Formats: sequence, structure tokens, C-alpha cells
Amino acid sequence: MPYKQSKFTISNSHYDGYKYYYHTFTGSMVRVKEHRHLDFEMFLASPKTMPSQLLEQLIDAGFVITSNIDEVQQVIHTTKDRHYSKNDHLELTILPTEQCNFRCVYCYENFKLPRMTKEVQDNIIKFVEKEIKHRKGLAVGFFGGEPLLAMDVIERLSSAFIRICEFNNKPYSASITTNGFDLDVPTFEHLRKLRVNHFQVTIDGPKQIHDNQRVLASGAPTFDRIFTNLCSIRDNASGRMWNIALRTNVTAPMMMYLDEYRNFITSNFGNDRRFLIQIRQMWTNDSDEADKLVINEESYNQFLKTCSSLGFSLAQDYQLSHNLNYICYAGKPHAFVIRSNGDAHKCTALIHIDEKKSDMLHLAEF
Repeated sequence: MPYKQSKFTISNSHYDGYKYYYHTFTGSMVRVKEHRHLDFEMFLASPKTMPSQLLEQLIDAGFVITSNIDEVQQVIHTTKDRHYSKNDHLELTILPTEQCNFRCVYCYENFKLPRMTKEVQDNIIKFVEKEIKHRKGLAVGFFGGEPLLAMDVIERLSSAFIRICEFNNKPYSASITTNGFDLDVPTFEHLRKLRVNHFQVTIDGPKQIHDNQRVLASGAPTFDRIFTNLCSIRDNASGRMWNIALRTNVTAPMMMYLDEYRNFITSNFGNDRRFLIQIRQMWTNDSDEADKLVINEESYNQFLKTCSSLGFSLAQDYQLSHNLNYICYAGKPHAFVIRSNGDAHKCTALIHIDEKKSDMLHLAEF
């Protein structure tokens, strides 16, 4: 039977004496010694020359397929079946307010809209009451602006969602993305009573880096208060069924402080499984100030490799090893981003681009 190389095979540059090959559809990975990688690539290009045992292994991993397979149609069919043909969870990313007490140098938001009105809240509640009957459950993420500036909105919506899900015998989960400035222990405990168990807080490296990038609207620094809040939660919060993702946006200045950053994270949160480390390449908002901080893909990958070589464990919420391809929440049919005025979108990064607004739903007119 004739075979061919899968078009979903990618490779990285040589590292640590090996070259790595990854299959983006099956999630399989192969490591080849550096001096043998050309032989391996020759086998992939002409599978009929491949030893039978190696051929069998690469077929199982997806790197080699029979010549009659249309991989594009295979991916389309699998994606539709997995993400569109099933009644899955309703996922809502809700912006209780688009105001923020921070002015981070790379932020893409414009802070034009105020807190969510009760009318819009009621329309969201009505929408959930209708949709939950057809879904397996409800997952909510509170976003912003800074969502803790509208704590009353979070309270009212959360109470309604819990009631609706309990009435319909459906699971409910919630998360929040917050700058952490107002996330003291009482606020943290109150959010947990509202079923918010997953938190994301940004710490942009050591204090001197963070305070240059993430400042209050007044220009004042923010690191000390956020760090104090996180330590207080670590030492005093009840229970263990929660986690906080400590996000770091890697910038050019950060590259020079890796050792200091690693020591800071490891000494304060490294032995606590409730805290996860999220490393991200900084997005630029195209301002001159942000453009000076951005690093290219090669530098970012080198940063991650250096972290790995130092034994610094990183948690990525998009996993290259995820089987059957990863799809962003924006690609899911029952996932929506709801702005504080009731407009519905598919992606938080595009909410300020009017033409990207979903015409499927406008909650202010529900």
C-alpha cells in the first residue's frame, strides 16, 4: 500500500543534541538525534524506503498515512463532530464593567463603557434560563476592564446562574481574570462562595519590571499590593479546591531578569500546587511604549527553553500535546463574550472592532 508524509508535521530547531517533530493533529512527538535528522526526513519524504518497524510506529503516531487519505477533510470532519455536532456547555465571558483602575502599557482596551446595567444583567439571566435547557452545563468567566470594580454585578449574576443551574440540575463553574489589586482575602473568600474557583492574576516579572509595565491610572506602582494579596491568600484562604494562575507577559526587559523572576516565583509559590505559572509572549497595542517592550517569536522560544533548562516548570493552558487539535473558545458554537452594554462577540481581543461583533445575539435587545 502506498504511503505519504502527513502535512501536519512540524519541527523545531536543533536543541540539546536533538530535533523534535510534532504532529499537530494527533499530538504525537518524535525526538531524533541531531546527526540522524536528515535520514529521518528522507524516510518521511519517501516512506517506502523506511524500515518496517519504524514505518508501523510512524503510522500509529500519524506522521505517515496512506496516500488516499484527504487530511484536510479528515480534520474538518473531526472538528465539526467534536465542536459543533454535540450539545456542549454554554460558555460566557462576561465583562461586568469595562472601566479599569490600571493603565498597563500594552493594554488594548479603551475603557469607554461603564458598569453593566440591571437591564443588561436581566437579559443575560433570561438568555441563560433559555439556553441552559439545551446545554450540558454553564461555565462563566468574568473579565474586564477590571471586573472587581463591579463586584455587585458579579454577585447578582453569579447568584442567578447558581440558582438556574441548580434548578435544571446542570453543573456550574466560574473563573475570573483580575489584576489582583483588590483581591484581598475577604474578597477572595466571597468569590469562592459564588463558585468562582479559578483566578488569573498577572505578575509581570520582578517588582522593577512589573511596576514599569502595570501601573495604576494615576501612574502609581502596583506590585507590592498584588504580592501582599497573593501571599495573604496563600497563607489564609480556606480549602484547596481553587487555583490561581500567575500570568507573566514576557517583554524585552524581562529577558534580563529570568533568574530573579524564577527565584521570586519558586520561593513564594513554587511548593503550592494551587498556584500555576503562565508564561505568555507580550501582545503589543501598537503604541510606541509597548513596541519597545515586545520580543519576537525566536526570543520568546529561547526564553522558554532557558526556563526549562533551569528546571523552572511552566503551566501552559494551550497544550501542544492536546489530542485532536486545540480550538480557541471563540471557535466554539456556544461560547460568547458579552460586553457591559450587552453586545455579544466571539473574542475578547476583538471586542473593540465593530465589524467583528456577532450578529447572532444582542442581549440588550433580548
